[in-house]
This record gives sequence, C-alpha cells and structure tokens, in this order.
Amino acid sequence: MTKKSCVVVALAALGIAPGPVGSQEPEKKTPRFESRVAVVAVPVYVVDKKGQAVGGLKAEEFEVRDDGKPMTIVGFHEVNVEDPATLPQSDSAAPVARRQFLFLFDLSFADPGGLARSRSAAIEFVETKLAPSDLASVATFSASRGVSLLVGFTSDRRQLATAIQGLGVLDQQRTADKLNLIYNVEELPISTTSDTELGRREIKDAAILEELRVMQVAYQRSHESQYRQQVEVLIDGFEQLGKAMRALQGRVQVLYFSSGFHESMLTGALGEEHVRSSTAVIEGRLWEVDSDSYFGDAKIRGYLDQVMKTLAAADVVVHSLDVTGMSDGPQAGNVSRTQRATAGTESLHQIAQLSGGIFVKNVNDVSVGLQEVLNATRRYYLLVFEAGETGKPGRLHDLKVKVNRGGLRVSHRTGYYEREPYAQQTPLARQLSASEALTKGGLPGEIGIQGLAVPYRDPGGELLLPVVLEMSADLLPKEVAGGSLPLEIYGYAFDERGSVEDVVSLNATLDLSKMGPRIRQHGLQAHVIFTLPPGRHELRFLVREGISGRRGVHWLDVEVPAFGEKLVLYPALFMADPQQWVILPAKSRATRNPGYPFHVAEENFTPSLGARLRNGRSDRVCILFYTGSREYGADANFEIGAQLFDLEGNAVRLGRLQLLRQAAESDGFRRIVLNVTPESVPQGDYTLRVRVKDPASGQSNVTERPIHVE
Repeated sequence: MTKKSCVVVALAALGIAPGPVGSQEPEKKTPRFESRVAVVAVPVYVVDKKGQAVGGLKAEEFEVRDDGKPMTIVGFHEVNVEDPATLPQSDSAAPVARRQFLFLFDLSFADPGGLARSRSAAIEFVETKLAPSDLASVATFSASRGVSLLVGFTSDRRQLATAIQGLGVLDQQRTADKLNLIYNVEELPISTTSDTELGRREIKDAAILEELRVMQVAYQRSHESQYRQQVEVLIDGFEQLGKAMRALQGRVQVLYFSSGFHESMLTGALGEEHVRSSTAVIEGRLWEVDSDSYFGDAKIRGYLDQVMKTLAAADVVVHSLDVTGMSDGPQAGNVSRTQRATAGTESLHQIAQLSGGIFVKNVNDVSVGLQEVLNATRRYYLLVFEAGETGKPGRLHDLKVKVNRGGLRVSHRTGYYEREPYAQQTPLARQLSASEALTKGGLPGEIGIQGLAVPYRDPGGELLLPVVLEMSADLLPKEVAGGSLPLEIYGYAFDERGSVEDVVSLNATLDLSKMGPRIRQHGLQAHVIFTLPPGRHELRFLVREGISGRRGVHWLDVEVPAFGEKLVLYPALFMADPQQWVILPAKSRATRNPGYPFHVAEENFTPSLGARLRNGRSDRVCILFYTGSREYGADANFEIGAQLFDLEGNAVRLGRLQLLRQAAESDGFRRIVLNVTPESVPQGDYTLRVRVKDPASGQSNVTERPIHVE
C-alpha cells in the first residue's frame, strides 16, 4: 500500500480500550424450558399481627402446594422495592419481581367532582411515589363501553400522567400506538410543563369535569331497571380484565377509583324502602316486595364472588378507593343518584375483600389510601418452583403457600393458569403480553434476533438512527411450508428516564412461496429508522409471528453522537447483497426523510449480522467512519488496524487484508472496503477489533464486534 491509497492497512494487536458507538451486542441468551414444564414464580406478602411486613424469612420456612402436591422451591428472593439490589435480574423471577399498578377510574359509578379531584392524587402518586422499577397502567370503566385501556404497563411517567389527566374523556380521537404504551402518539415528544401549559391544563380540567357531569346526567336518567344490567357490565369488565391479566407475570395491583354501586344489589333494600318491604312481608302483601331489592340479588352476589376469585387466581388484587368524599356537592338533577352513590361503600368493600385488596373508605384525600397500598406492597418474597403441565390449556391450578412460623399472615395468588394457545388469547391479552416483553427484561423468546444500531447524519444534516434487525430462519413455523405468514414488528426508543421518545410498528404478510427459500437460506432483516437527539437511548424491539404467537425480543443500548469534529467509528459491517435477503423497511413516527448509510458510492449493501468468516474464503467488510466537518487533504492517511481476540482476550493472527476501494462522500462519512481472508484460524467465537487512526489529531478510535470463524 502507498500513500496515494489514503489508507494504510495493518495487522496489529491493539492495546487501546474500546469505545464503540452504535455497537452490535452479542445475542442475549434467554432461558428455554421444556414445553411440559411450567416455571412458576409467586409473589408472597407476609405480615405480622399488626399488619407490618415481615423480613428475614428463609426459603425453608415456606411450604408450597400445587393442587395439593408439595413443590420444591428452586428459587427464592426477598424483595424490597426501595433497594434495587434485592430485585432479581437474570432468572425466571425477574419479570415477576416488578410491582404493577393499574389505575382504574370508574366513569359511571362515581361522583364527577370526586373523580376529577382524585386525578391530582393519582398523578402525584405516579410522578413522585412510584419506585424506579415500578410499572403502571391506566384504564377507565363506563357502563356504555366497559373497561378501556388507555395506557398499558409502562415505566413512562409522562404517558401515565397524561392519560390520568385526560381519562380519554376529551380525547376520543386520540391516536394510541398498537401496544398502548403511548397515550397519544401525536403528542410525542411531550415537553416539560410550562406555566402556559399549566394554564391550559386548568382549562382542560374544567372541560373534563363538565363532560363527566354530562355523562353522569345521561347515565342517571336511564331507567332504574337498567341499573342491574349496568352493574353486571362492571363485574363483566373485571372478569375480562382478569382474563387478560393471565398473560402477565407478577401481581397486578388495581387502584379502583369509584363510589361503588348501590349496596342493595348485594344486601337488599335499605332505609325507608327496607321498612316498606318489611311491613309488606309482615302483612302478607308479598306481591309488593321485589325479592332482589329486599334480599339482594343472589345472581349479582354470586357473579361478583366468582369474578373476584378469578382475579385472585390471576394474581390481580383490587384496592377500592372511595372518591365520594372528594365531591364538590350534589348537582341539580342528580340528587337521587348522589344519595345512591353514598350507599356504595358495601360494594367497594366487597370488591376489595374478595380479591384480597385494601378498602379506603370515604376520605377527602385518596393519597392517604394510595400511600397505604404502597406501604403494604413495599416488601415481599418471590418463590420459584417447577411444575409439570397437564396439557390442558387454561386449566386452573390450586395454589397454597404457608409460612412455618406462628403469628404471621400470608397473601399470595390462589392459583395459576396453564398457558393458553395464542389463538385462544383475547386481543387485550395479546396486547399486554407483547407490551410486557418490551417493559420487562428476562422474558424468553423463541425467535432469535440480532441488532445493530448505526447513528447517521444525512447529507442534509438531519440526525437519524438506522437499526438493522436480523431474524434467523427459526422465524418460520415448522408446520407452515407455504401460504402466508403475518408478522408484527414493534420498536420503541426510551430515554434514560424511561420515557418513550419514538416508536415504530410494522405489520407485514410474508408470501412464503416466494420469500420462504430466501429466509431459510439467509434469514430476514428489518431496517428500522428512528429520529432521536444526541445522547444515550435504549431501543427495545419485539417481533411476533401471527400464527402461533412465537416471538423474539431484543434490547439495544446506543449513544447517538452530536457529529461534531471528532471522528466516529462503527463496528465492521459485513457486506451482503440486499437482493438475496428479504428486507422489511420501517420508519418511525418521527422520521420524515429516511436515510441509510449502507452504501459505498453507488453500491448498496446490507450488513449481515450473523456473518461467519471461513478459513481460506474472502469476505468483504466495510469500515465506516464519520470524519466530521474537518477537511482532509488528498494525501491524508487513515491507518486501519484489525485483529482477532479469543474469548480469553488473547490476540489471534487473522490472515490477509486487502484494500478494495474507498469513498469520501457528501454525508461526511468515509467508507473503506476490505477483503478479509482468515488463514489457519482455529474454529470458534472471537471478537473482531478494528482501529482507525485520525491523521489530523493522531488519536485512534476502536470498535469491536463478535464473530465466528469456521
């Protein structure tokens, strides 16, 4: 090589600490269990006679029975949510360890003023009281629409606060993302709250309160005979919620903001109505007595009892918070219904008691009740055991946990359900299961995914973040040889506070008769592109095929540089012919003009993330680096060094490197194409480390990527 080539290719062991940007992560291993073995992790809450959480218990002090059979505890953790070190990180207990709160606002059985005022306490709870590891969700109930999920379980406090603020009342036309992790994608990114925004919030508050009152008036004018039906809709909403929550791992704490339905539905008539009915019974005028009203509705009582037990088996606990005390007084035209609401404490008490939750009676400040829930859930134990499945999807197992120490009370789920086939899951269960994989680490996936993020500054100066996701051939179901395969791809970019910055989703249908052979030979790629500011970001991706529901999950940490004068170097890109691959392009909501750096002059290529080097075979590799605004002369030498290191960190002789071409292009990037030919390298896994020396500053940049040599 000479200076005229502007590149010096060297083979050298590099003694420089790596500092890659947009580096490819080694594929994260996830636990895989036999299909007939269920790994069950159970959160167990233990309190003393005073209701105080008890710590310091050992695994041998617990006894677990599954359908009456004693189980061996194979994993045990004592968790204190205020101490992140106590949260399990890598085993099957990790997804179960995080607390999950569902804010459920009752738009029908609640006083509008009390409901509107309770939002402030809920927002403060979200913004200041939740632990960093906590997840939360927001939903509403109305007699006309049932339970509506506004935001799924997420770490994004801004999305939660926005959903609680609006309750979906004035935002009927809002655009939620497909996994409901964003309340309204049109508002991304959400800026910090200013004084002007606070004024708008007060105006919006007044509009929301008025809309709630309008809804209540329409509800109150309904015929009394419909009241029972509306109560059934509420209980059915809880049942549907419980079925969907089976898809989640870990306990769900439902915070139910309501005034409750009239207790006569459970206990019979009260007050003057009770006196009149009693007199009619004594005098023998039974035809004047409505048995359901006088004695309570046995069907409603039985249905509520059944549904609450089902929730307990799904590890869903309902804490009832009575918002009647926060009312601004009865409004004209609804006095009778307001009086009815004050008689709803029994129903709220029953809902909490039957599900194992806390009932916070009529108070002026529900934040007291919210704090009580926090205190009760701050410490707990995670017990993990392995149980054989019966092969009966959806079958409920009876679960009992005891502590062999006197004077202690134990709270835990009363059962667990065997996994249901994807086809039998409700749409909400599928949605929650997908979003859970994007909010919790450690969940297994059947589809292998590799990812590479390459921050890019296009010729116009716009910052973009292209990401290559590569799925192996195990994406294809074994039982599907031809026909169509529906495929879903979701990607979210989070900032360092856990807030969503950008989102991408893609629904595609693959024609396997045309694409199947290429996928089986090479795999499938998705070229995703985000628009993000400089700084650190966490990217989370979910790929799910729509026949069996098999999925793959990949998380990727990346730093987007400001692209100033410093040289930015990327991991070696193994160049593949894009015509041989099935490639699905997808741009994010924030991306207007997508651009990709995967070209050398007029030649386009796609990076092969699962590429393997083979002794004696030459593979083309692109060394991509950004030279910034600095001008380089024609005789500038960019010294390129490459070396292999084994898993112990020992340098291994690579073989031959040959410069094929180079290009300095208008986007400020230089691209060097090398032929890499390993020679006599033992088969195995290695790290390929690349160094580029900046001739202007004399400083070297180093990146690395995993590679397999065969």
